[in-house]
Amino acid sequence: MTADLCAKCISVTEVDGAAVTVLSSSSSRELIYATDALAQHLDELQFASGDGP
Repeated sequence: MTADLCAKCISVTEVDGAAVTVLSSSSSRELIYATDALAQHLDELQFASGDGP
């Protein structure tokens, strides 16, 4: 289901990758799905830096 969601987001927005992350608090998160290693790395970087959507 999350793979389908990411695939749809990619096709609609014309981006190269996507990731789905669940945040349970400001310091706790779980990456549910990433389309590739780069999307996973960017998700981790965004969380570690505290900068991003």
